Amino acid sequence: MTFYLKYRSQTIEELDLASVRETLKKIISMGNMPHAFLFAGPKGTGKTSAARILAKVINCEKIRTGGVEPCNKCNQCISISKEENIDVVEMDAASNRGIDDVRSLREMIRLSPASAKKKVYIVDEAHMLTAEASNAFLKTLEEPPEHVVFILATTNPEKLIETIRSRTTIIKFNKATIEEIVRSLKRVAKGEKIETAEEVLKLIAKAANGAFRDGHKLLETLVTDGVDLNKSDSVEDYLFKSKTASPEILLGYLKDCKTKEAVDYIEQAVGQGVSMTVLTDSLIEYVHAIMLEKVKSGKTEEDLSVVKLASLIHSLYVVKEELKLAALEQVPLQLAVIEWCENNNNSIEEYNKSNGNVDNGNKSEIGGKTFSEDKTNTGIKDFTAQTPEDTTKGSEEEVSKKTGKVPTDGVAENQEAATIAQLKDGVWRQLLSEIRPKNASTEALLRAARPMEFDGKVLSLGVFYSFHKEKLESNPHRIILEEALSHQLGFQVRVSCVLTQPDKKEIIAVSEKVVSDKHEQKSEVVLTEAKHEDIMNIAEKIFGN
Repeated sequence: MTFYLKYRSQTIEELDLASVRETLKKIISMGNMPHAFLFAGPKGTGKTSAARILAKVINCEKIRTGGVEPCNKCNQCISISKEENIDVVEMDAASNRGIDDVRSLREMIRLSPASAKKKVYIVDEAHMLTAEASNAFLKTLEEPPEHVVFILATTNPEKLIETIRSRTTIIKFNKATIEEIVRSLKRVAKGEKIETAEEVLKLIAKAANGAFRDGHKLLETLVTDGVDLNKSDSVEDYLFKSKTASPEILLGYLKDCKTKEAVDYIEQAVGQGVSMTVLTDSLIEYVHAIMLEKVKSGKTEEDLSVVKLASLIHSLYVVKEELKLAALEQVPLQLAVIEWCENNNNSIEEYNKSNGNVDNGNKSEIGGKTFSEDKTNTGIKDFTAQTPEDTTKGSEEEVSKKTGKVPTDGVAENQEAATIAQLKDGVWRQLLSEIRPKNASTEALLRAARPMEFDGKVLSLGVFYSFHKEKLESNPHRIILEEALSHQLGFQVRVSCVLTQPDKKEIIAVSEKVVSDKHEQKSEVVLTEAKHEDIMNIAEKIFGN
């Protein structure tokens, strides 16, 4: 028998999650057992084991008054441990998720227990119930017979309907800490008489990523493969190098912009059977930890700045979405690596040259628009979208900055406003026209937004309402926006949304074509603060999609 089955927790005290252990002790000691529980948390954290222990506590024949532990010696405890008790029913909601299954369950619960004090129904992966089945189950959950206790277990509690969650006592199972997993591994090592160093157990716990089951599997694998469990170097090499790809190594290649080495490393990882989802998750976790450390310490001047790390994390989250549809699982991560390395390795001028764009001093032409580079003392580049006829005027504005003279047209008095207006009138209008056929909701959301700042890589988008901001920051709207913007400009662009207030006189006009069977008609939709009917139209498009 595998370790994680052989050494499943059999008592409340053996539960390795301290928070769950203490919570269940308090509930049991109160003596007023709830009729429905919801055990919610990630995989491998002991939800099913805790449910069986609770079933034993409820039905134990020898439990003393005020006690919280099952005896594990009476017929009820033994039969539940062996999964042979007919009054403790375990159901997999993934396989029994329909309304007919719930109707059968409702018929079953009417029957009194055969020999136990109460019938206990353990419903695993409860979030897999269909909407119809959930609603049919709700009435039973609200007013169950006195002899029935429900224990729902799920890795995605947010997918359960709110009315079910509100009628259960929720026990949260968080990811296990390294110390909690080490505690669990020590119990296994003692039972199997395995000699191992404390440092080795910590390495296994780290690799388990918060799951007790994964920790037990790793320990069993190490024992089976004959790895010396007293040598941390051997175990570390086995866990983090031989069998998996290292996020540290991959980030090292990214830091130095070694595109070929990074791509080859990913290819080798795939050849070794490494999951790209696992590698991407590991890299996100590793980069996130470094980013937080930099933010806390304030050391943002190093090779990998906080902004670069944040950009990388965002790219990796895009990879996670693309992995779901990838024909070759390594391709999304390799493309993201190539893109990130090239963007960080080349200056904007070198990038434009490599793409055949015109380089004119500190200006470059991309997608029919001219971008002038303004280097501030912060080292961040600001790009002003200009039409070709604006180039001469831009040069005059640059001269006025150096001489202190104000040009006759007064444009230089508010360079930032000019930048925003030019970008809005140029690329922005084309962008909205391109997005509309792809997703009308995204285009409708963007009507309540405006370009704020652009550094050549990240567009700061001012959004007027928090709801719109949340929508634009989530997929698919973010992906659609960034892909369309990158297509318009001719290079990769990321978007950062910030809440802002619209100017009183600001009007965002979007031209759209309405094609009929007879002719093509061009209409203009205008959003202003004064016209509430336009806002309602936008809401209809967003919620109606």
